[in-house]
Amino acid sequence: MDGYGCSVEVDIGSVIITAKNAMARTALIGIGPAAASNPYVAGASAIIPLRHLERVDFSPASMLTNGRLTLTAGGRQFIAHFRRKDRQGFEQLAQFLASQVRPQPMSAEPALGSQLQTVSPVTDVPIPPRTAPPAKPTIEGVLAQMAVIEPDVPLDEQIEVTGETYHTKSFRKLFRDKGMPITSAGTTLQDQRCVLVPEPWNEHDPNAVAVVIEGHVVGYVPASMAVDYSQRLLAWARDRKLVAGAARVWVKDEGGMIRARVTILVPEAEML
Repeated sequence: MDGYGCSVEVDIGSVIITAKNAMARTALIGIGPAAASNPYVAGASAIIPLRHLERVDFSPASMLTNGRLTLTAGGRQFIAHFRRKDRQGFEQLAQFLASQVRPQPMSAEPALGSQLQTVSPVTDVPIPPRTAPPAKPTIEGVLAQMAVIEPDVPLDEQIEVTGETYHTKSFRKLFRDKGMPITSAGTTLQDQRCVLVPEPWNEHDPNAVAVVIEGHVVGYVPASMAVDYSQRLLAWARDRKLVAGAARVWVKDEGGMIRARVTILVPEAEML
């Protein structure tokens, strides 16, 4: 099974993690004398007998960070990273490895008062405490952590944004921030920088790509095109970068009701 910079396989009685580059090797077995004297290390691999496993920790990947499978054996930790697309395989592997962890033997001299505690049979596998699910990312949070870049490629794709009707508050705030009144004749903002933000956490469409201007979501790339853009934009996001383009925003006040149309110019998907 391939991870991020490493591979993991379960052989007869052992789990073998092999680093594919220097960075992955450092994450896996560390550096210096401690790594050199590690009894589980063979070259770029860590070979851990299943009977030596003391603990298995699994941290799922998100849009912003790789996941981690951490194995503890002989008091040492071994870390394998993986991408979000490989989560299911690594989660199943973690569950299997956790089932191989043997309970630690009880102390021969229990602590004072331990007779008042309920002790599970030694054959029981400890159940980890429940933890709250991680909070979903937000557009604001993503923008705060990313650098916005303008790729050195032409803005050859003209896209009519969808979903403007659901973001009337954003248009009111955007035009107010610009000091431009929204009139019944229509008001236009030209040459605005827009940012494409992939939303893999979107419940309606994991390929959704939001269009953001001055921190305000003004709509989305049409679903038929977002499929082509999403994975490419996520690759940029893993490097903590968001892609920018140009936008024109037209807004009209119709008796207090806002009508809006957003047109953007961005790089073609295959150029990203």
